[in-house]
Amino acid sequence: MEIHPKTAREHGIGNGEWLWVENWMGRARFKAKLTLVVPTWMVMAPHGWWFPEKDPAEPCLFGAWESNINQLIP
Repeated sequence: MEIHPKTAREHGIGNGEWLWVENWMGRARFKAKLTLVVPTWMVMAPHGWWFPEKDPAEPCLFGAWESNINQLIP
C-alpha cells in the first residue's frame, strides 16, 4: 500500500514493512511503500493481488485473498 511518509511516521510504519489494513468486513496484508504521491489523509491499496509462488489449487488460489483490498468493501 502507498502511504505518505509523514503519515507513516505518525503511525510508526517503515518503508517495506508488512502490515494489515482492517475494517469491519475483514483484513488484507500489504507491504508499505512510502511515497509523496498520496495525500497525508489517505492510503492507497491495489484492488487485487496474488502470489505466483503460492499453490494455485483451492483453497489457496495463489494467496489471492491474503492481499486483496476487495475483501474490505461491500
